[in-house]
Amino acid sequence: MDLRYGSTVLMTILSANAPLKAKLDTFTVGTTEYPAIFVASVLPENRQDLTKYLQIYRVSQVGAGDFNEVVYTVNIRQPTEYECDVVAKMVYDLTNRIFTDYSGVSVYLRSSVARAIMDAENNWFVPVDIRISSKL
Repeated sequence: MDLRYGSTVLMTILSANAPLKAKLDTFTVGTTEYPAIFVASVLPENRQDLTKYLQIYRVSQVGAGDFNEVVYTVNIRQPTEYECDVVAKMVYDLTNRIFTDYSGVSVYLRSSVARAIMDAENNWFVPVDIRISSKL
């Protein structure tokens, strides 16, 4: 089993949504511009100046057996509490009670949103926990 399948599912869903991408900073690699969506528990050092981004990482263990359920957190970072809540609602709507496909296997997503919190740099973040269930 691919231990990162959940991040692949989430990246596919979130990066395909134009209104969500419009709320995020962008960065350029070569000549290609990307929305600020990262699969990492720590933001890359060369992207520390961004203030509007999504950070995806797994927070649960991967279970044994033929049924798998993992939890990922999508941290929403925005300059204001209001913007943070708006983006969190968008992520929630895209990932709550959704069936999708990963390599021919059906997966089911359920989400919950925590409250906005200010960090040490006076930016806001909201964690959205997404439980991904599958029979992998």
